[in-house]
Amino acid sequence: MKQPCQMKSDLFAAQQQAADAYARAVTDLARQISVASRREYELLTQVAEMARKRAEQAHIDIENHMAVHGCDAV
Repeated sequence: MKQPCQMKSDLFAAQQQAADAYARAVTDLARQISVASRREYELLTQVAEMARKRAEQAHIDIENHMAVHGCDAV
């Protein structure tokens, strides 16, 4: 049986954290959309977009690691 890769495990944990942060940011945006000022809406949108980019990058990091290191998917 193949040994689990600690780096892959760490990257998956980071991806989960990034995805959770993105979900929270989008939820906050959805909750505030009808009551937020224009400036608050823009700020919430920026926060959600930054969180989306972090989640996307975390996914790319896992894919790259698995390709280079030869790890199996999950």
